[in-house]
Amino acid sequence: MSQRDVGGSAEAALPADEQWQASAKAAANRGEREQARQIYRAAMEAFPSDPEPCNQWGIFEVQLQQTQKAESLFREAVRRDSSFARGYSNLGNVLLEKGDLAEAEVAFRRALELNEDLAPAHRGLAALAKRRGDTGTMARELKRADRLLRRQLVGPGWFGTGGLGGSGLRRQPLSRGRPLWPWLAGLVVVLVILALARG
Repeated sequence: MSQRDVGGSAEAALPADEQWQASAKAAANRGEREQARQIYRAAMEAFPSDPEPCNQWGIFEVQLQQTQKAESLFREAVRRDSSFARGYSNLGNVLLEKGDLAEAEVAFRRALELNEDLAPAHRGLAALAKRRGDTGTMARELKRADRLLRRQLVGPGWFGTGGLGGSGLRRQPLSRGRPLWPWLAGLVVVLVILALARG
């Protein structure tokens, strides 16, 4: 298979497993649906044990409201890799949309067995609970999902590497055994700068 079949020349600098993703997304963004589908199909053939081409193609089909096609693609993704938690979560969402609540619950729970920190699976269980009228479970799962998303977005601790935009600033209470003097010194510096700025 040539690079052109899976990835375009603009994506030539990317590894092969990322070229097809960039090419498919570019085609989709240009509104070239059939071209995107051809890229996904070629990627599925080029990487027969990788669930990601199936998963990404399934997400593409969901965006086009082609839930039946998406369901078959997500099923293929988890067939290729039975430990692919995101595939189970996406399958659960499609099944929930279809109204197959029992099978959707099985898919969400399987996703969480594989990755208990998968926020979309918790959101899926919350949506499922809402459909069933179980507001207690819905609130609990939404709270878990929200907590996981905040932790993934911001991370643990006030300072460190990563965080929002790579700034290093992270959120966490001061009561984690960290000394207070760095905060006070930083506050003094800010106050001095403000005083100097005022003249």
